[in-house]
Amino acid sequence: MIRYGTLKPLAVTLFLLATTGIIDVQLSLSYENEIKGLSAEMAEDISVAGKKTVAVVDFPDLQGNITGLGRFIAEEFSVALAGAGKGFEVVERTHLRVLLKEHKLSLTGLIDPETAKKLGEIAGVDALVIGTITPFGDSVRISAKILDTSTAKVVGASSCNIAKTKAVEELLVTAVETPALAESAARSGPLPPKTKSKTQTGVVVNKVQFDVRECRISNGTLICDLVITNNDDDKIVSLCGYRRNTHEKSVATDNFNVARHASEVEIPERKLKHNEYVSVPLVHNESVAVRFNFYGFTPDVTSLTMLTIRGSDTRVGNFTAVLKNIAVIR
Repeated sequence: MIRYGTLKPLAVTLFLLATTGIIDVQLSLSYENEIKGLSAEMAEDISVAGKKTVAVVDFPDLQGNITGLGRFIAEEFSVALAGAGKGFEVVERTHLRVLLKEHKLSLTGLIDPETAKKLGEIAGVDALVIGTITPFGDSVRISAKILDTSTAKVVGASSCNIAKTKAVEELLVTAVETPALAESAARSGPLPPKTKSKTQTGVVVNKVQFDVRECRISNGTLICDLVITNNDDDKIVSLCGYRRNTHEKSVATDNFNVARHASEVEIPERKLKHNEYVSVPLVHNESVAVRFNFYGFTPDVTSLTMLTIRGSDTRVGNFTAVLKNIAVIR
């Protein structure tokens, strides 16, 4: 069973707190304090109940939809509980999602006692952390429960409110999974990639040609290699990974409708690599190989429905290049 090891919660936290302007320090501290307080309460309840192995599932809204915020909150709780030092272990969530798909279990069905018991058996956990997120005016209510997988009884419950910053609102409207999609996955297993959509692995934007050479999965990382060619006059082209204080993020969306922003962008031959962006001077008709790394994809991804590359150049300004229906190899 895969367990949490060395994690990087700070990078993920900064992604949630990033806005189009200056980060509001007070709101940031409030968010962190609420998450820490709620996770500390849950850790105490898990310890008192004598549970030794815990799994945290995505937090849906009241309609059962899984949003980017619900998945992010679950990740934050997983990290916090793993570091609580209360004598229990936390199952790595990517491993948990693989088990759900292998055994055709619906995420939205985890509140069902029989489903909770079954997951407890196949994942080897004796407690599940489940919950919901509910927008209220300028805040979002997070409600969490701890289920005993042997009885499906609640052994702990807590709630808190976080401020609805612009970044939080963006994650709230980013759909990851709906009840219909979850039920389809439960009945039929992983959804196949869309085969009727037109493949577009090359595109020209601002007189720059973007061509996908290869996308592959390696140890949970999606690696996309592209070649960009400058068909314009000499200029500097900047390519975004994720810029913390802007919307300028390159994003990959897989055939399960899971989207991740780029964790790193690099130009290997020029030894340029950064998590936010890289800038490269290109003369007319010059080409260069570019690599984007996206963390957190499951091994069963077979294609990308969309690869969105964002950046800017010194002649035209900001641009967005969209490539579609790209096969993912191993």
